Amino acid sequence: MSSDVPQSEKLSFLVDIDGTHVYEIQESISQDSLTQSAAAIEQSLSKQGTDPVRIQNIYELTVETLQNILSYSYGSRYEGGSQKTAEGSFRVTYESKTDTYHIDSSNLIQAQQEAGILNRVAETRGLDDKELRKRIREKMRSRQDQHKRGAGLGFLTMGRRCSSPIQVDFEDVEMGVKRFILHLEA
Repeated sequence: MSSDVPQSEKLSFLVDIDGTHVYEIQESISQDSLTQSAAAIEQSLSKQGTDPVRIQNIYELTVETLQNILSYSYGSRYEGGSQKTAEGSFRVTYESKTDTYHIDSSNLIQAQQEAGILNRVAETRGLDDKELRKRIREKMRSRQDQHKRGAGLGFLTMGRRCSSPIQVDFEDVEMGVKRFILHLEA
């Protein structure tokens, strides 16, 4: 997997169907813009005639992915005292030959976050939807992995919405910083 992270302070969004750009924006990511962008992607897919269940899955994968970029990116910052912003890249593409939506993102993280991400992704491997739902309920009851930025359920939630296993990769950027690359299919 490779990624093209813009070197700006903006997050790049792209929806592409068989090489044709359907929807693209570049803006600073915040909680407000995250919600607006996910809704715009949902609307764009709806106009393309995408199945409503798939639209919901892509919407949820988009929100989880962008929330992770916003919450965990190395160098994310607060602007205006309370509005957190982050850098990264995000792309939704559709391949008609395989009838598959690909959701790809990348962002910079602190190197020590790699092990935790790998553990959470491994937790989703080999589990079907019923087992993933059960694991989510267990974590919610026990508050296991809960932290100040959320309940620690993101990768389990993504695993439920994906049509194939979650794929991750890491690239060294500089001492203590890695590029986290995420690939999802729906």
